[in-house]
Amino acid sequence: MIAQPARARSGITLTEILISILIMGVGLVSLATLFPIGLVRMRDAARQSRSGLLAESVVGNMGSGNLLDKSSFAQTYYGVPGIGNSYDPFITDRNGTLAPLSANALTGGLPVCYDPLWRSVTGIIPVVANPSFTLPAGSFSSQAEARFGVGTSLIRTDDDGNPPSAYGLQRISNFVPWCAASQNYPLTYPSPGGGNPAGLHDFAESTFVSSEDVVMQNNLAGQEILLNQSTSGTASGVVPMFFPNTVTNNAETRIDYHFSWLFTGKQIDVTNGTIFEGDIVVMENRPFGVETFPGSPTNYPSGETVVEAVYGPGGLPQGFGSPNYVPAASRSVLLRWPSTMPDPEVKVGSWFADVTYERFPSISDARQSNAAATGTTYPMQRCYWYQIAKKSEIINEYDPNAQPYQAGYRRMTVFTTSPIRAQTLVVANGKPVNVNVALIMPSVINVFSKTFYVR
Repeated sequence: MIAQPARARSGITLTEILISILIMGVGLVSLATLFPIGLVRMRDAARQSRSGLLAESVVGNMGSGNLLDKSSFAQTYYGVPGIGNSYDPFITDRNGTLAPLSANALTGGLPVCYDPLWRSVTGIIPVVANPSFTLPAGSFSSQAEARFGVGTSLIRTDDDGNPPSAYGLQRISNFVPWCAASQNYPLTYPSPGGGNPAGLHDFAESTFVSSEDVVMQNNLAGQEILLNQSTSGTASGVVPMFFPNTVTNNAETRIDYHFSWLFTGKQIDVTNGTIFEGDIVVMENRPFGVETFPGSPTNYPSGETVVEAVYGPGGLPQGFGSPNYVPAASRSVLLRWPSTMPDPEVKVGSWFADVTYERFPSISDARQSNAAATGTTYPMQRCYWYQIAKKSEIINEYDPNAQPYQAGYRRMTVFTTSPIRAQTLVVANGKPVNVNVALIMPSVINVFSKTFYVR
């Protein structure tokens, strides 16, 4: 039999085409996913680099400007009628009647938030003793005080019948608004003169904002290019925009508030006002202003959401007396908030702070005495920053009889990269003895622990 020659193929089959398209599609999809991941990695790298550089600049500014010199805080900006210039925010607080409040025999001072940029941008100041200075309408209020991490009307009442320890840290500044041209302030840092409080922005901007972020020109009418020149259509988008300095009236480059910073910390000894320890907090695109949360009549600083927190949640194991601390929960934190509030923005890698702060000594003593039997007590005035390593899903609480879980609340658990510095006292079923709180601030991108010495 004669063998027949193999017939030549006329082309590829439809099946082969589909398989090829599938392989190519998988490759393209895999390649496409690299772009957003790469952009995220580049953004994170830029944030880490910029925040590190800014922190080093902060250390230089704090030292060279002697910004924490206590003599610059005890002036009429924080002076109160009847108290004079004796008020020292690092060791005393004040209650609603503006009476001085003792630091309650603390070994160290009270934690404060040194945040002149927020004060200068918003123009919200707490009190001015000079009677010739007219306060804005409504400024003599909780909004004017604008404490850092305040959440008294957002958090449930403590079981002892008192408000929660969510009064927030005092937000202090020694960039003093000028009350009168003849007023003499012995400030460490230059204050604007000539009775012009607007110059405060220029000084605060040059210190508390990253100078690498400049505002570029545009073609919009009304934008100053050089001093008072503002002709539409003549701007150049490749050079910085210049504004007149409100004090010197010289042209200055306007800085964008892209990266900025504040300091949370305290003096380490009430008898020594020259050594301070705390954290440089670096923020990106921080909002400035006040806002109202649903269900709360009080205004709160924008971008600062306070929720209830249980540091080291869980039930006590057998053999542990109640109340006590959960022994195996040194890196977990339970966050919970009313379901009427918007869910806070909590992401892996982001930061939050334990801002449990009780401003009344008698209540502080009573709440600390609850923990005396355990042999461990934590300060009732604190500010500890934590970074989130992982988190759980947000769920609705459903069982009103299984405290601390109750209907009308939402909760999630986060796990921190470092051990918790102050746990919450709980009873056998995991219910907290006293309410602790946490500050959620999405604009924070890095926190650096530092010690500063004042000359």
